[in-house]
Amino acid sequence: MNKRFFIILGIAALCMSVFSNVKAQSPAKDKESAKAFVQKFYSWYVALYNKDTPKSDLIALKKYPAYFDKTLGEALVRDYTEQPQNAGEILGLDADPFLSSQDTGFDYLAGDVKQVGDKFLIDIHSGTAGEPKKEILKSETVLIAQVSNVNNQRRFINFLYPAKQGGGNLLATLASLRKDRQEWIAKHGKKSKAKQ
Repeated sequence: MNKRFFIILGIAALCMSVFSNVKAQSPAKDKESAKAFVQKFYSWYVALYNKDTPKSDLIALKKYPAYFDKTLGEALVRDYTEQPQNAGEILGLDADPFLSSQDTGFDYLAGDVKQVGDKFLIDIHSGTAGEPKKEILKSETVLIAQVSNVNNQRRFINFLYPAKQGGGNLLATLASLRKDRQEWIAKHGKKSKAKQ
């Protein structure tokens, strides 16, 4: 009986050791999975954007709606559809929301990943198209993709801008632009019309 007790105890200890190792690897795998999700999107999106495709962001929202949180997707669509007709200026985003740029000819790579609860912050680096990946990843972070993990489903929930890029985030920028549009419309009495 004494021998049997030690065998059971040994098996229990082995099982606990294996379980703790699997659990310890889970956060690292989650980070890699989040990074892979972001890079997969950027590889597809940058190829589209670099062809000077009009409204690339709206195409992304339509083609991959499950990649974007509902709040973020709706705010981006509103930025287009609520543009006042004949405003004489753009009362919305004037740079691509996923690249924080107006220029083509660049590559974007996912870098470091930080996890906070069920959310991931993935640094995005940019460099000239064709530049070695190693060099691009050495460049400064141009924006940070904020990704949620709900039931193993990854979604972009926001894009954050480093302090050197002016700070802030995409959702706050979109909310501020919407307020500006509403004030402009109230002052000028113009109806909204989607951008042409």
